[in-house]
Amino acid sequence: MAYKGMYLKKTVPTDIKEALWWEEECVRRQGGYDLDQSNLPSALKWLPKGTVVKLGTGGKAVVIKSAKVTEKATTGTKTVKLAAGSLYKEGDTIGGKKIASIAKTKTLDTVTLSTALDSDIEANTVITDYNKATDILLGFTYATKELDPEASQMVEPTVQVMEVEESSLPYPINEDIKLGLNATGIALFKIQ
Repeated sequence: MAYKGMYLKKTVPTDIKEALWWEEECVRRQGGYDLDQSNLPSALKWLPKGTVVKLGTGGKAVVIKSAKVTEKATTGTKTVKLAAGSLYKEGDTIGGKKIASIAKTKTLDTVTLSTALDSDIEANTVITDYNKATDILLGFTYATKELDPEASQMVEPTVQVMEVEESSLPYPINEDIKLGLNATGIALFKIQ
């Protein structure tokens, strides 16, 4: 009788947008960092390759949240429309205002703030929770990771990446993040 062994096959969903870069020139940090999942939406099951992470409390990696504003949000309004798929959740802040609720569709995340905006946010602006004065960037996540809020997760940030295709990143980045990545030495790369 022939033995039919069981094999554990772990797959990554094919519909996840993963960053593209020159793999032969990519250097990742050895050992990695524990991932702080407390700021992520509970429905998020996979963290895509190319997500920007920073150093958080206790030496953990924390995901930088960012999203593109799809239409101008004017002073005095409580609604901000973001491209679908952002990592923002209730309780986070946009423009210094706390998010009260988010209605998600396949193409749009409509955010309702607890209080009105004090200033305009232009369409196509990439908003982020990155603070260039205090945050230390670790790099892009090297590989897509399955998330389990009940278990510790490790991420391996990149130390150096060459020629990142910006349009392939899973979440948009702004000039402050680009400058931060370049300034910390992760940055011997050009974002196209």
